[in-house]
Amino acid sequence: MNWRDHIEANKNISAGKPVIRGTRLSVSFILELMGAGSDEAAILASYPQLTREDIRACLRCASEEMARVGNKSSIDDWILGSENDCEIYRG
Repeated sequence: MNWRDHIEANKNISAGKPVIRGTRLSVSFILELMGAGSDEAAILASYPQLTREDIRACLRCASEEMARVGNKSSIDDWILGSENDCEIYRG
């Protein structure tokens, strides 16, 4: 899944924060919900305009941003078996 198909940033929507395409729901808002204990089913029930793929795109977007900022390997590197500095791989 390409998260870019689900996430967009537009300076006229939510001050340019990444949002789920076609909504004003920011990636950070979805991550905050999950961090507070909401699971996928609860989020989908509360926001029926979202899809399971939208939520997963938020997670993937955040993962790639963290990898970019921290100069760490991406999940793609981990999946392919590259050890580099990927903390997930090291456990």
